[in-house]
Amino acid sequence: MPNQPVRMPRAIRPAILAGALSGVASGIAIGAMTGPLGIVVGICLGLGIGAIAGRVIEKEDSRRDHRTRELDEVIGTTTGDMSAGPVHYESRAEMDRWVNEWLTPPPPAVT
Repeated sequence: MPNQPVRMPRAIRPAILAGALSGVASGIAIGAMTGPLGIVVGICLGLGIGAIAGRVIEKEDSRRDHRTRELDEVIGTTTGDMSAGPVHYESRAEMDRWVNEWLTPPPPAVT
Protein backbone atom coordinates (compact mmCIF):
# COMPACT_ATOMS: atom_id res chain seq x y z
CA MET A 1 0.00 0.00 0.00
CA PRO A 2 2.10 2.90 -1.24
CA ASN A 3 -0.35 5.67 -0.29
CA GLN A 4 -0.32 5.12 3.47
CA PRO A 5 0.78 8.15 5.49
CA VAL A 6 4.08 7.83 7.28
CA ARG A 7 3.60 8.10 11.01
CA MET A 8 6.19 10.00 12.94
CA PRO A 9 6.95 8.82 16.47
CA ARG A 10 5.52 10.97 19.24
CA ALA A 11 7.98 12.99 21.23
CA ILE A 12 8.51 11.69 24.74
CA ARG A 13 7.87 14.43 27.23
CA PRO A 14 10.89 15.01 29.50
CA ALA A 15 9.03 15.11 32.83
CA ILE A 16 7.30 11.80 32.15
CA LEU A 17 10.53 10.24 30.90
CA ALA A 18 12.44 11.41 33.97
CA GLY A 19 9.73 10.10 36.28
CA ALA A 20 9.59 6.76 34.49
CA LEU A 21 13.37 6.30 34.50
CA SER A 22 13.71 7.21 38.17
CA GLY A 23 10.86 4.83 38.96
CA VAL A 24 12.58 2.04 37.03
CA ALA A 25 15.86 2.71 38.85
CA SER A 26 14.20 2.64 42.26
CA GLY A 27 12.23 -0.47 41.27
CA ILE A 28 15.44 -2.26 40.30
CA ALA A 29 17.14 -1.22 43.52
CA ILE A 30 14.29 -2.37 45.73
CA GLY A 31 13.52 -5.47 43.66
CA ALA A 32 17.16 -6.59 43.76
CA MET A 33 16.72 -7.33 47.45
CA THR A 34 14.22 -10.08 46.67
CA GLY A 35 15.71 -11.67 43.56
CA PRO A 36 14.96 -11.80 39.83
CA LEU A 37 11.19 -11.80 40.24
CA GLY A 38 11.46 -8.79 42.54
CA ILE A 39 13.49 -6.95 39.91
CA VAL A 40 10.84 -7.57 37.25
CA VAL A 41 8.01 -6.52 39.57
CA GLY A 42 10.04 -3.51 40.72
CA ILE A 43 10.65 -2.41 37.14
CA CYS A 44 6.96 -2.67 36.28
CA LEU A 45 5.71 -0.90 39.39
CA GLY A 46 8.48 1.72 39.24
CA LEU A 47 7.77 2.45 35.59
CA GLY A 48 4.06 2.95 36.23
CA ILE A 49 4.42 5.02 39.38
CA GLY A 50 7.28 7.07 37.90
CA ALA A 51 5.28 7.85 34.75
CA ILE A 52 2.33 8.98 36.87
CA ALA A 53 4.60 11.20 38.97
CA GLY A 54 6.12 12.67 35.79
CA ARG A 55 2.66 13.40 34.41
CA VAL A 56 1.69 15.19 37.62
CA ILE A 57 4.88 17.27 37.49
CA GLU A 58 4.22 18.16 33.86
CA LYS A 59 0.63 19.13 34.59
CA GLU A 60 1.63 21.37 37.51
CA ASP A 61 4.33 23.06 35.40
CA SER A 62 1.83 23.70 32.64
CA ARG A 63 -0.73 25.09 35.09
CA ARG A 64 1.87 27.38 36.71
CA ASP A 65 3.11 28.63 33.32
CA HIS A 66 -0.44 29.36 32.19
CA ARG A 67 -1.21 31.27 35.39
CA THR A 68 2.03 33.24 35.12
CA ARG A 69 1.15 34.24 31.56
CA GLU A 70 -2.32 35.35 32.72
CA LEU A 71 -0.85 37.45 35.52
CA ASP A 72 1.76 38.98 33.20
CA GLU A 73 -1.01 39.99 30.84
CA VAL A 74 -3.12 41.50 33.64
CA ILE A 75 -0.19 43.38 35.18
CA GLY A 76 1.22 44.37 31.81
CA THR A 77 4.78 43.13 32.19
CA THR A 78 5.07 41.51 28.77
CA THR A 79 2.93 44.00 26.89
CA GLY A 80 1.48 47.22 28.09
CA ASP A 81 2.41 49.85 30.57
CA MET A 82 2.82 47.91 33.86
CA SER A 83 -0.58 49.33 34.94
CA ALA A 84 0.86 52.80 35.29
CA GLY A 85 -1.81 55.27 34.34
CA PRO A 86 -1.18 58.86 33.42
CA VAL A 87 -0.35 61.21 36.31
CA HIS A 88 -2.42 64.39 36.48
CA TYR A 89 -1.53 67.40 38.55
CA GLU A 90 -3.96 70.13 39.48
CA SER A 91 -1.49 72.91 38.83
CA ARG A 92 2.08 73.66 37.91
CA ALA A 93 2.76 74.59 41.56
CA GLU A 94 1.67 71.12 42.71
CA MET A 95 3.98 69.46 40.19
CA ASP A 96 6.88 71.69 41.29
CA ARG A 97 6.19 70.80 44.93
CA TRP A 98 6.27 67.10 44.07
CA VAL A 99 9.53 67.48 42.11
CA ASN A 100 11.15 69.42 44.95
CA GLU A 101 10.00 66.88 47.53
CA TRP A 102 10.97 63.68 45.71
CA LEU A 103 13.68 64.56 43.21
CA THR A 104 15.81 67.02 45.18
CA PRO A 105 18.67 65.35 47.02
CA PRO A 106 18.83 66.01 50.74
CA PRO A 107 21.38 68.54 51.97
CA PRO A 108 24.63 67.16 53.33
CA ALA A 109 24.71 66.47 57.03
CA VAL A 110 26.65 69.00 59.09
CA THR A 111 28.50 67.58 62.05
